[in-house]
Amino acid sequence: MQTTTAPPPSPPPSSRSSSATSVNATSSSADRKLSQTTASSLSSERLQKNRTKSEPERRSSAQKAQMLQQMMRELWARHSKMALKSRPSDPLTYAAPRKEAFLLYNKANTPTRSMDAIELWTIMGLRLLLKNSILFSPVARTITHMGTQAANNTILDVHGAFKAAWGWQVALDFPTATVYGYEVDHTGGMLNPGVPPPADVGPPNYNTVLGNTLYPLPFDDDMFDVVTCKSLWYFVRADRWGEVLREMYRVLKPGGALELVVSDFDLLNKSSSDEYWFKRLLDGVRARGIDPYPSILGPKEMAAVGFVDINRCNLAMPRGWGGQIGQMTDFQSMYYTDAMFSYFADIPPEEIPDMKAAIVAPGTGNKSRSASQLSLIYGIKPV
Repeated sequence: MQTTTAPPPSPPPSSRSSSATSVNATSSSADRKLSQTTASSLSSERLQKNRTKSEPERRSSAQKAQMLQQMMRELWARHSKMALKSRPSDPLTYAAPRKEAFLLYNKANTPTRSMDAIELWTIMGLRLLLKNSILFSPVARTITHMGTQAANNTILDVHGAFKAAWGWQVALDFPTATVYGYEVDHTGGMLNPGVPPPADVGPPNYNTVLGNTLYPLPFDDDMFDVVTCKSLWYFVRADRWGEVLREMYRVLKPGGALELVVSDFDLLNKSSSDEYWFKRLLDGVRARGIDPYPSILGPKEMAAVGFVDINRCNLAMPRGWGGQIGQMTDFQSMYYTDAMFSYFADIPPEEIPDMKAAIVAPGTGNKSRSASQLSLIYGIKPV
């Protein structure tokens, strides 16, 4: 696995700087790997700050880097072991204990190691719903069916900070394709540019690219067969979707597919308690400029950019309905709901226990028969 740090943010696509790291889409698999970006790509201010660090500060930075790299190794070891040994039906078989573990570990006081496990269980649960593949567009299915003939296929997985596990699973599901994981810090800061993942972390066909901008993307035109993103719905402002989708359109090959997984900041069949807490959530979402209904915004913006054959599938995730499948959908719903409230609902600490009891874990016997909604969206770049 190779790691590259993308250049600092450039102007929007209409005035894109030629200094962005470039990849030759027609070269061999080895040549396509992004070249290592040198320290000169970092800002002079950042370099000056590094030069003025005291010896104790430098030692502390080195220790933190070693700790982060060790955490990456441990996460990859757990992920690869689970991918190798788990059965497709495990998300159903172990739904109840995994749900209980989630409730036990809840994010407020959860060690990173435990939340990593939650992330892996969520990925495997989504794979089960998608017929044991993390991707779902017709283009992705074609890559799967072509087998070794798909050696020239390239896939881009765009994800947020510390979400590399989603990209790893894409690489494991499509071992004959070259997969790039673009890890972007949407706050504008650079993601640990001095702490790249160790070479032994991630599948052999997976390449990490670190960056801090979605427009422009540090890739050539017409490079990827599939671009997949499961994070746009919570870190792209409503007024920036067009810019981001235009870049994804640009880097796709003609006939390539963009895949989005989004979750609306709402519930189906809300109870009166749900109404109260989700109004608080919507206030926080709108205050940050995020669209609360990305399942509607996504297809609309994709069409405006030029995608065709746009399809959307809405999956209802029942909450507290009971039964084996209900336990699994409980777990999936808890994961997404907890993420929403953790990042966007400005709930005072003293109210968090009540919120979690009402929203994150509604329990069996949910009389309102409420459900979270997960939407799978894809569109094709015309040939």
